Amino acid sequence: MQRALISTAPLLIGLLASGSLEVRNQASWAGVERVKIRWAAGDITINTHATPLVRAKSVSWGPEAPLAYEARRDGEILTLELQCRTPAPCGGDLELGVPEGVKLEVDLGEGQAKLNGAVGNSSLIVGKGVIEASALTANETVLQVVEGSITAFWAEIPQRVVVATVTGDVELRLPEADYALEDQLGHSTMVGLVPVLDATSKIQVTTIDGEAVIYGIQTLASL
Repeated sequence: MQRALISTAPLLIGLLASGSLEVRNQASWAGVERVKIRWAAGDITINTHATPLVRAKSVSWGPEAPLAYEARRDGEILTLELQCRTPAPCGGDLELGVPEGVKLEVDLGEGQAKLNGAVGNSSLIVGKGVIEASALTANETVLQVVEGSITAFWAEIPQRVVVATVTGDVELRLPEADYALEDQLGHSTMVGLVPVLDATSKIQVTTIDGEAVIYGIQTLASL
């Protein structure tokens, strides 16, 4: 399996009208099975594609822009990181394309995380912002936002779903099936589904100051 960096675009540094720096970077990798993202602030968009490469485009801004972003490889694991080390405003946006089945671990301090497609088992955690996910097929998915909302749609029946917010609402849409529901605070409502205590598929919901609505939907395969 090829594990080398396939291509890297030149680093572009420009001076914005506001006087802060903007840095753009682009690269592709083969043979990646897991992507870890550690991102201070900004928007992260992840889509699956038909190629065997992981492709990343990033733009970072602020006084630390030339040093804030880092991409490093350790075997089949790729880590993309944007960290701000001073109080000055700093952030960035990331567009990521991954092959189907690649596992994800995303930790975003503030911003929006958007995920679309048949990724592998995934964990997305956002401090302040939103998570939007669609066309999910993973067996296990963990979605957590401290301050903000979660919206997620599944294209295939999952085995385990964990969602949590401190202040914010949750909307889940899952294929019609039997699901065991765990919600100790009782803030969840099922529409088109009835919880089944010993079901193989399990949904764990925690919404401290918010509500969760879980819809059962018909998929094309069930029609």
